[in-house]
Amino acid sequence: MEAMYTYDAVKLYAMAADEVLKKNGNIRNGTDIVQTIIQMGKYKSDIQGVMVNMDKNADSEGTNILLAMVNDTKCPGSTRFEQVAHFVVTNDSAIPVSKAIIPY
Repeated sequence: MEAMYTYDAVKLYAMAADEVLKKNGNIRNGTDIVQTIIQMGKYKSDIQGVMVNMDKNADSEGTNILLAMVNDTKCPGSTRFEQVAHFVVTNDSAIPVSKAIIPY
C-alpha cells in the first residue's frame, strides 16, 4: 500500500524538478521545488488514478476511495477488494462528496 504513495511522491517531485530545470533553476533548492508543486495546483495520481488538489499551503486533498470485500466469482471460495465508491473534494465543499451509489 505504501509503495503507491512513494511512487506518486517521486513522480510529483520529478515533475516539479523538471519544471524548475526548464526555468534554469536549481533542483537542490527545496523552496523552488515546493513552490513549483504549489503552482501546479493539482495533479493526477498514476497509481490510484485520482486527482489530488494542492492549496497555497501545500496541503493536499485527494479523492478517497472506498473498497469492499466481495466474493470473487472467478475463484469460488475466495474474496477480493473492489472499489465501490469514490469521494471527491469539490471547490465549493470542504468535505468529500460521494460520486457513486454504495451497494450494501
